[in-house]
Amino acid sequence: NGLSELTNYYYRIYAFNGSGNKLNYLTNAPLEGNATTLLTTPDSQPTLFMANNFSSSSLDVSFTAPSPTPTGYLVVRKAAAAPSFVPVANTSYSNGQSLPNDEWVAYSGAAALFSESGLDPGTEYHYRVFAFNQNGSLFSYNVVSPLSGVASTLVGEPTSQPSDVMFGNIGATSVD
Repeated sequence: NGLSELTNYYYRIYAFNGSGNKLNYLTNAPLEGNATTLLTTPDSQPTLFMANNFSSSSLDVSFTAPSPTPTGYLVVRKAAAAPSFVPVANTSYSNGQSLPNDEWVAYSGAAALFSESGLDPGTEYHYRVFAFNQNGSLFSYNVVSPLSGVASTLVGEPTSQPSDVMFGNIGATSVD
């Protein structure tokens, strides 16, 4: 305990006999090794998923950053059902990247707000937001209880106006 993250520590292990103040060490050719500590995983996930500025093909998503603020966020999207994807440590994901089970990377970056475009009209999208810390090519994702949210695009606009109207059974107080 008490070690620094991303630090390489070197060890020498010596064999000994005895106990207390009567020890005898074998000092030639100790066992040697080293280990590098890992990148710290964010303590918590973001909260308060919000979506706004809806159109038939785009929307904006935002959330509240946890404290302390992580390096970034990975947002996974799936149409019509909750995503099940879980990110893998030390793996980088790109915006728009296809994932298994018809899931997509909606966003990967440092901001707690992003815009999506190219979405299907009238579709319900489900999101999962994972906090991560990054140092170079090393990524550490908090995969416990990611933030979830749902947002829908608007239905598409009609492509044309009606071309004819007909009235029948016109009365004093009604029209069919």
